[in-house]
Amino acid sequence: MAKQGVELHKEEEVIGLIRRSRWMYAWSFTIGALWILLPIVLFFPLIRLGWFGWGLLVVGLLTGFVYLFAVRSRWHETILLITNERIVDIDRSHWRRRFVYEWPVHDVGKVTVESGGFILGLLRLKTLQIAMKNPKLRIEFHGVKKAERVKQLLDEVQSL
Repeated sequence: MAKQGVELHKEEEVIGLIRRSRWMYAWSFTIGALWILLPIVLFFPLIRLGWFGWGLLVVGLLTGFVYLFAVRSRWHETILLITNERIVDIDRSHWRRRFVYEWPVHDVGKVTVESGGFILGLLRLKTLQIAMKNPKLRIEFHGVKKAERVKQLLDEVQSL
C-alpha cells in the first residue's frame, strides 16, 4: 500500500500526515488568480483584432491555470508522514521534482515547536523542528497548524 507515493513496509501503519497550512501559499494563489484575471481585463480590447487577440487571451488564461495547478500540487505534495517505524519528509519545493527523505523513528532526538514571525503568529502557524541523534540532521517543517499535537504524536511514536 502506498501513501502519497511512499511504499509502506509490512505491518507499518500511518500515524500522521501533516501538510503546511494553505496560508503558506496564499501569496502564490493570489498571484495565480491575478494572472488569470489580468488577461481578461487587459487583453479584452485585443479580441477585436481577431485570432491574435483571442490567442493572447487563451495563452494568458492557460498559463494562469497551469501556475495555479502547480502551486496546488506543491502544497498538496509537500508533507511530513509519520508512521510507527519512520518519519518521511516529502518536499515538493521544485515544480518538477520531489525530494523524499526518511529516518527511522528511533533516530529522532528532540522535537521542538517554535513560533514563527509576527504574521505566522497571527495565523497561529508554528515551525516544527525535529532534531535527530546525529547533530547534523534536522527537519524543519514551517507553517504547521496544531504543531503541539504533532509533537505529541512524535513523542508517542518514540515511546512505542
